[in-house]
Amino acid sequence: MRVAFVGGGTGGHLTPAIGIAEELMSRGHQVEFWLSGRQVELNYIDESISHRSLGIDDSALPRYFAALASFPRVRKYCRDFRPDLVVSLGGYGGATAMAALPRPLVCLEGNVVVGKSVRLVSRFAKRVLVMFDKTAADVPRATVVGPISRSATTLPSREQACAKFNLDSQQRVLLTMGGSQGAFSLNQAVIEMLPELKRLNWQLLCLCGPNKRAAVQEAVEASGVRAAVLEHCSDMGAAYAAADFMLSRGGASTLAEIWLSQTPTMVMPYIHKDRQQQLNAEQLAPGVQIFDGGEESRSRLYELLANINLREQMSQSLCESLVGDGRKIACDTLEEIVGEKA
Repeated sequence: MRVAFVGGGTGGHLTPAIGIAEELMSRGHQVEFWLSGRQVELNYIDESISHRSLGIDDSALPRYFAALASFPRVRKYCRDFRPDLVVSLGGYGGATAMAALPRPLVCLEGNVVVGKSVRLVSRFAKRVLVMFDKTAADVPRATVVGPISRSATTLPSREQACAKFNLDSQQRVLLTMGGSQGAFSLNQAVIEMLPELKRLNWQLLCLCGPNKRAAVQEAVEASGVRAAVLEHCSDMGAAYAAADFMLSRGGASTLAEIWLSQTPTMVMPYIHKDRQQQLNAEQLAPGVQIFDGGEESRSRLYELLANINLREQMSQSLCESLVGDGRKIACDTLEEIVGEKA
């Protein structure tokens, strides 16, 4: 079976798709990614996965027109690769999957709120793979697969993970992450909580985002908190293995990793009119809770950092809510669709 994944742009779109692709390749199938053309996508795609650019995000045209202009390119890639099935990843790039018709289409949606592109492409799709039960009630022909992340290679021990970041494995670690591009507001919240981290004897592993390291590093050095401040982490398995608690944005791929690693977390949602990240996080309560930056949520965060029993209850909640092996469910579904076509 040959499967083309179309779209990308962010880790939220790419991470679950790569997880599915890795599982497909382990079953002997061939995959190829047709990416939107954003440079950050190459941080997620390694050399083992064939990929080409749709030229949307690096085009001089507005993205809507760049997406339309890429339809002939999708048809050319179809002639070259001859996919049996095409998976749309959402966004402008994902919408171009419609150029692959009449080949079978599948949509991948990790957020609770169904995106405009997925809603459009889903009209022509055989199936829509979703992470949450609530999403399945809002879209036709949905299959709930639960969280999907990249290949479940052997994770390092806590000692190995802490050593990787020059942290002490005997001391608790707060992992903070503002998404692939970082988040100024989340980084600022981390800076403001440094005195309390020092008082509670916590270390910090801060993934601050590109070009945002200097301010955080300066504040960390002044605080005396032991910390690793990185713009990007290519080994998130080690980051989760080191973490005792997490403060994060609430993108779909991040929440999938939190869910799978059972890391107790407070999410500081990106503010958007569809409240996407907040709604994502609410699906995993009480294992994931909301941090709005106010005094009440800040007090709650410090309470959780101080109380291991509360953190263990959050982790247990995440464990109990898992629906199964998302990678297996997704790949079984794709094989079934192609089998139905044959």
